[in-house]
Amino acid sequence: MPLEKNNRFYKGQSMEGTFRFGDRLIIEFVPIPDIRLGEVVVYRKLNHNSTEEEVVHRVVGSCPNGLVVRGDNNLFADSTLVTEYNLLGRVSYVERHGKRIYVFSRRFGLLRARTLYACRHAMQWFLRFVYGLSKKYYHCLRDSGLILRFWQPSINKVRFMTANGPLIKYVCRNRSVAFYWEGIGRFKCRKPYDLVIRREK
Repeated sequence: MPLEKNNRFYKGQSMEGTFRFGDRLIIEFVPIPDIRLGEVVVYRKLNHNSTEEEVVHRVVGSCPNGLVVRGDNNLFADSTLVTEYNLLGRVSYVERHGKRIYVFSRRFGLLRARTLYACRHAMQWFLRFVYGLSKKYYHCLRDSGLILRFWQPSINKVRFMTANGPLIKYVCRNRSVAFYWEGIGRFKCRKPYDLVIRREK
């Protein structure tokens, strides 16, 4: 008999790179003994407000009391162990823009997660370095388009009608990072997103 499946929509930053905001996670309900190292699971835990929340993290170890999990972008493992009582299931695949995407797991999943973590933090270091450059060099770097080869954040455009005419809002990780007022041709972008976002034409 096939195992029951359910789904959740991903939000947050701890698994960014593996998942994107709004991805539909297809969850397969499996028992604890069937979960393997490197697989991504969904479980419940109490947050700082003592209310339950659902967490999507990768299994990085095990102990007699349960499974040890960590977000791909987190430095430390979660303080809560995954047990048969709080496990909701394993993420079997992702649906994004109508396409099914495989979730890397086991040893390759762990390796990929560590590589993404290293690349992400290397990019953050590089961007801090870029901030230290003079405006002249910063503008040259922005105009060259070089950053787009290494950093391609997931950015969604949302169009609104306002009293001053159409407004396009650029959203990354559930945060507005740029605005374009079509009626007056005004464009405003937060740094360092101006390195990868171009003004609408």
